[in-house]
Amino acid sequence: MNIAQVLFISAASLMFLEAVGYSFGALRRIHQACAPSDPYWSRRLLLNLMLANAGLYFTSLSTLARAYVGGTSSHRRAGQRGRIFEMESRRLPRRVAHLL
Repeated sequence: MNIAQVLFISAASLMFLEAVGYSFGALRRIHQACAPSDPYWSRRLLLNLMLANAGLYFTSLSTLARAYVGGTSSHRRAGQRGRIFEMESRRLPRRVAHLL
């Protein structure tokens, strides 16, 4: 496991921990603190808070999955990317190619 994979896994784990904490702690408190009197706005606020929470879960789990999958097959793809990059840089004018 390389350092980039460890960093991604630790960041994704922290995001997942934040999402769980938000679900159990902050979600209801924020909804009660805003406490709109209109039932429509109350439901809408709760829906927006839950969608933000779902985004945290999705981002953390997709980052964990990508860190795991990327760690098992990144060497082969990195070599392919390098060759493609070299081929593309040959097509560029000299004054632009040195910037890459």
